Amino acid sequence: MILLTNYYSDYINYLKENREKIREALVIPPNSQRGAIYAREMEKNFLPLPEGLKPEAIISATDGSEFIRELYNGMKIILTRAMTISGQDEFLSSEISIKVVNRYSLQTYVTRSMEIREHQSLIKCLSEKKIGIALLDGSASGRINEKIERVEGDNLEKFPELYMETMENLLKKAREKETRLVFISKSSDSKVFKKEMLDGSDLDDSTRKKEYSNSVTDHTIIKSLAKFPGYSTPITIDRSYRGENLRIVTTHILPALSDTPMRIDVIFMDGEGNIDDITEQIVRMVIWAYSGLKVHNVWLSDVDRRIKFTREESEEVLMKAFEKETGVIMPETRGERRARIRI
Repeated sequence: MILLTNYYSDYINYLKENREKIREALVIPPNSQRGAIYAREMEKNFLPLPEGLKPEAIISATDGSEFIRELYNGMKIILTRAMTISGQDEFLSSEISIKVVNRYSLQTYVTRSMEIREHQSLIKCLSEKKIGIALLDGSASGRINEKIERVEGDNLEKFPELYMETMENLLKKAREKETRLVFISKSSDSKVFKKEMLDGSDLDDSTRKKEYSNSVTDHTIIKSLAKFPGYSTPITIDRSYRGENLRIVTTHILPALSDTPMRIDVIFMDGEGNIDDITEQIVRMVIWAYSGLKVHNVWLSDVDRRIKFTREESEEVLMKAFEKETGVIMPETRGERRARIRI
């Protein structure tokens, strides 16, 4: 108990000693020099929320989940799954594997593997249904990228190529079915909006360069300085992906002053027009689907509840089935053991 008390004291001391540094990373004081810089630009680049609009298009929502358990020999049980829901229809994609993955590559592998499942489940949905707008949890920029990280482990040399193939297939299917892909993320380290504001400012080169390089993100600026619920001026990013020319339109929506921003990425295929009007319709749809601090999007929140691994499922079903079928008893399934990585 003495040791825990000492640890608590160390924790409190750390917070006190680093209070200002932590606050500076999370909150920009409006009366600070930095606050004054971005407040001026926010007045020109942050717009009031339009009225929410229920979409006429058929909506699908896609999300994924993961379960990892490290075995005593260093191998990992890795379960990733994703579901796409549209109305009463559900489309599941999953992978079950027990393999060696370098522990420093593990999070990359699991995240990318889960995203592969998301791509595949949505492709299944689009193959069977006419979907107008397909919502995915997360951002587009990290997925529509031809520099996918390599992963060290059993037979994973071609993993980046597999990942890019599924993303390419999803884009092709969306084009074929005339489906709008929309990514929604509640957390983001994006600095695209910040750069856009700095580029359009009258700051001197030294100040602008300093602001380019610091850790302040779009969400930090919006959450700190927004005076009303609104959204950032949409920014268009042109990108080529495996022979497909795309436009990613990005905006950040602050649905309520008490909430945090949402990043919205809308994908447009080569040759598509009417981008501004379609983006506005998507923004209005996202606002309509917002339902408070705990439900940032009614469709994505629904699929998240259905697909997420629960403790009861992982311990009472999955790990007990592992023991029964393999005959190998895993004592770490009985309590909070070090070998447990995550549920």
